[in-house]
Amino acid sequence: MAEAGRRDALRALRGAALAGLAGAAGTACAQAPQAQPTRTAGATPAARMARWRTPQRGFNIGVLDERRHDEAFLRDAAAYGARQVRVVLPMGAEASRPRFEPAVRAALARVLLRAERAGLDMVLVPERLAEPKSPLWQQGGLGPEGTAFAEAWAQLARELRDADAVAGFDLLNEPNPPWPDGRITSSAAIWDTLASRVVAAIRAEDAGVPVVLEGVAGGGPQGVPVLGAWRDAALVYSLHFYLPHEITHQGVSPRWAKAVSYPTDDDTPLRGTPAYPGPWNRERLKRELAGAAARGQRDGVPVHVGEFSCVRWAPGDSAVRYVGDCLSLFAEFGWSWSYHEFRGWPGWDAETTGAGLHPVPRRADAPVMRLLRESFAAAPRPREGSPR
Repeated sequence: MAEAGRRDALRALRGAALAGLAGAAGTACAQAPQAQPTRTAGATPAARMARWRTPQRGFNIGVLDERRHDEAFLRDAAAYGARQVRVVLPMGAEASRPRFEPAVRAALARVLLRAERAGLDMVLVPERLAEPKSPLWQQGGLGPEGTAFAEAWAQLARELRDADAVAGFDLLNEPNPPWPDGRITSSAAIWDTLASRVVAAIRAEDAGVPVVLEGVAGGGPQGVPVLGAWRDAALVYSLHFYLPHEITHQGVSPRWAKAVSYPTDDDTPLRGTPAYPGPWNRERLKRELAGAAARGQRDGVPVHVGEFSCVRWAPGDSAVRYVGDCLSLFAEFGWSWSYHEFRGWPGWDAETTGAGLHPVPRRADAPVMRLLRESFAAAPRPREGSPR
């Protein structure tokens, strides 16, 4: 989630998740060897990519937390019809060298095994600052921070080599390098430099694991068309979709304080914001996504919407209408998606209802969850011989 206001709103939740993980860290290394996720040695990139040729649908489940992400949690996600979950991996304090600590890797192995037992694949994405000020972008992506970042991914790829339940490595959440010449293409060039280093490091350890590549501009749809030319055999393009934030993020921070309905032909409340002028409706959303759709189709590369949502308290049934239009468009494009999020921050939690930050008890028939369940049920089934 790229916006600073949203980060502030979620800081307490993420802190709690990290505290839970830290609690497990003391015993992680002392435990006896445990069962490991299933591995298919020597699987080709084409075989590992087979699942992505059928659109995958699932949930974001937040920062890795071995206590929260227990067997029941993952079974419940699968029971709704999800095939895949996207989980954020802590990568250490921002002031430290990026790395996946031993406790994180040990916890991940156990949660990955639980996901496999529940019939879920996992997309793994690191929690690391990706804004223009990030040290990752020093020397145009060639600096020491970038080197350590690539090494951390290589270590994880080595430990998880050929793991069947790993659907993909999402290299960086919402990359947003600086725009040296004021154009988005200059930002994309920096990201391509760093991403190429990371992919090379991963491929030295695992030739077939799918790589999920988000575009620049914080992972927005405008970042996909300007990605560089990639020739990797196991690649998935990815974007996050919250446009316009004035609707999907209203009330999350003072930056988005006005109440705005969806769909809307009245763009008066949007004056003076990036969302002006309107209207905002299904056709407008489709136009915003068209460039990413064209790029994926041109390159024959699957597209994954790694995050999308609308706050529950948007006026009337705005959240249901917005999510419904997104699901309809993603199905039209043949895209995979991960709803943000499952049993996380109440503003996005699909099981919750009510108008405020403190929702009523969870309900399986909450309006947004009802939409998601219908979409899960309508999902195309994998072809014969495909994983999962």
